[in-house]
Amino acid sequence: MAVDLSKPMSLHQQGRFAEAIPLYDAALKQDPKNPDALYLTGLCCLQMGDMERGARHMRHLVKLQPRHAAAQHALGKALLEMGKATIGQRHLEQALAINPASQDSRIELAELALADGDAQQAKKLYRDGLTLDPSQAPLWNNLGTVCRMLGQLEEAEHAWVKTISLAPDIVEAYCNIATLKVRIGLFVEGITFLQTGLDRMPDNPDLNFYLCLLYTSDAADEED
Repeated sequence: MAVDLSKPMSLHQQGRFAEAIPLYDAALKQDPKNPDALYLTGLCCLQMGDMERGARHMRHLVKLQPRHAAAQHALGKALLEMGKATIGQRHLEQALAINPASQDSRIELAELALADGDAQQAKKLYRDGLTLDPSQAPLWNNLGTVCRMLGQLEEAEHAWVKTISLAPDIVEAYCNIATLKVRIGLFVEGITFLQTGLDRMPDNPDLNFYLCLLYTSDAADEED
């Protein structure tokens, strides 16, 4: 049965979740198995913070359509929020298996691996994602962070340089490279790299603050 979701979707997109929900509910009464209505109702509930209800809708949808990657992902995240880590991770893994290009599922799983102390698994997840699509700047940035944790500093720097080449506005990558340079005794190179970011984004408060922080830290080291 065709249901008209245009009105609740419009309210949903405006962030008027409480107004959208009754209209989504009405659509589901007309067609309880409508996948779009189930997904959007569940998503709206999750965005309102009603994890139980949102998860219930997503669970219903994945029973009807097990290969609905977005629903598997949303259900996985909701279950994590509800403290059900094992089953939440399982749904995220299913989402990634259905759609290997999903950045969000890959990042969530990598963060879970890091929380479990498995940096190598996190690195593998990011590497696999970049093999599929090497243009994903957030994956390069996160890969750099994991490599730094593993003590693989050259690989970390390479990943952050790649991040900046793809997305010059990712401030974190400039700060990470500058920190790396300073920590290995290349203070001038670190400052120079940070200045490169400031040349591109002169009004960025984070870069300006970080530059001052590095200078202050260097001055304190000299006093010691």
